[in-house]
Amino acid sequence: MVVALLLPILIIGDYKIVIDISCLGLLVRTLIVCYMLALPLALLAGPIVEVRTSLGVFYLELYEHAAPVSSENFLKYVTQGRYDDSFVYGAADSSFVRGGGYTFSSCPDGVRRIVEEPPITFEQTDLSNISGSISMVQSSTSGNSATSDWIINLDNNFGFDDASTGYAPFGEVVGNGLEVVWAIALANPAQYSDPLDSMGTDFFAESVNCQTPEQSDHIWLAMTLVNGDGDLPSGRYLSADNELQINILLSDGSYIRMPFDVEMHEDGEITVTARSEDSTELEQPLPNMARYNDSTGALTLRSLEIDGVVLFENVSFLRTENSSSTFKLVSFEEI
Repeated sequence: MVVALLLPILIIGDYKIVIDISCLGLLVRTLIVCYMLALPLALLAGPIVEVRTSLGVFYLELYEHAAPVSSENFLKYVTQGRYDDSFVYGAADSSFVRGGGYTFSSCPDGVRRIVEEPPITFEQTDLSNISGSISMVQSSTSGNSATSDWIINLDNNFGFDDASTGYAPFGEVVGNGLEVVWAIALANPAQYSDPLDSMGTDFFAESVNCQTPEQSDHIWLAMTLVNGDGDLPSGRYLSADNELQINILLSDGSYIRMPFDVEMHEDGEITVTARSEDSTELEQPLPNMARYNDSTGALTLRSLEIDGVVLFENVSFLRTENSSSTFKLVSFEEI
C-alpha cells in the first residue's frame, strides 16, 4: 500500500519504478527514536496569527486539529478584534507572560475586562505547557472556566497540565518570535495578586495610565488572523515536473519556499536536491511549515501533498554527508 501510494514520487522520465523499501527499516526505526518521538513540531497545526506589540511582532501557530475547542475560542477573540488594544500585564518569575484579559479600548473611562465569550471546557489533549506554547487560562479552580485570558510559556511549565486547575495548550510561538516574548517579559514588571483573577476584579484600574497605552509596564498588543488554512501541506510534489516545493522554517527563524529536484537511485534510496537559486523568501509563516535543523541536518515535513492529494505526514529527510543541499528520505507515515 505504501509503495503504491509513493508511485508518483518514483516516476523518472517515462519509467515507473516500484521498489522494496524494507531495506530502510533499520534506518527508519533509528531515526524515529532520535528525532520523531521528540518532535512536537511534527504535529499537524493550523491557522497563523500575527501578534503586533509595542516591542515587536511575533507569530502564533494554532493546533486546531489537536485542540479545536481552545483554538476556535481564541480565534473568536482575534477575528472580532477583542484582543486589539489589549495588553500583556505581567511576567511570573520568567515562567510565563499573561494577556488577553484587559483592554485600553474602554478609555477614557478606564481599563476594563475584554468582553468575554462563555467559558469553554478544558480540553484533554496530548499537548503540554512547554516553552513557547500558548495556553488558555482557567479563571476558577473548579475547572472548565477559560474565556479570553492566555499565557505564553517561557519555561516548561508541566505543572500547568493538570485538567482541573491547569491551562490548556493550543498553539506555539513560531520562529524567532519567542525573542520578542522574552523582551516583553524582561520589560514588564507588572504583577498581579491573583493569577487566576477568580473574582473578575479590575486590579489594574489605578496602576494603568489609560492615556498612555504603550507604557513600559503594560505592553500594548493587537492580533490578526493572517492565514486560516490549517490544512495547507508542508510540501507539494508534482509528478509531471518531478519537483517538490517545500515551505520551510529555517534555523535562523526565517521563512522560505524551496524547490527540490527528486531522484530515485538504483539502490532504492530517494534523494531531493534543493535549488537554492530558485528559493522564495516569505514575509510571514504559513501553516504547517517544514522545519529544518541546520545542526542535525534534519528536514521534517508535517504533511506532503502528491499531485493534489495529501497522502503522508511526518515525512523526514536527512542531509547527506557529501552535499549540503541534498537530503535523503528516511521516514514517513501514511495518512
